Amino acid sequence: MRLFWCAVLVLAGCDMGGPAFIGLEPMRISVGGSDFTVRQRNDRAEVIRTNMEWAPDAGAVADKMLIAIQQTTGCTVRKGTLSGDQAKAVARLKCVDDGTYAIKRR
Repeated sequence: MRLFWCAVLVLAGCDMGGPAFIGLEPMRISVGGSDFTVRQRNDRAEVIRTNMEWAPDAGAVADKMLIAIQQTTGCTVRKGTLSGDQAKAVARLKCVDDGTYAIKRR
């Protein structure tokens, strides 16, 4: 029984935002068969893949992550700023030119 509760606690943390993104409302989206949670704080975004995939191709997942960030935030990802792996990544955003940040909620 103890093992069950440990597993529940570990799995519950899989979609939790990183330190810079704790407390932010998650935005969920599916892109090309992959499910993602995106969080935005000012000009930064974090994307977490939340579905199971057997040996996902890093390049294909990165492309899907870019789309997920751009569709949920309404901002563009600054070229060369997406960093992470197939499960979790962060990126810098270019939002509105007037210095404000558009946060699009679904």
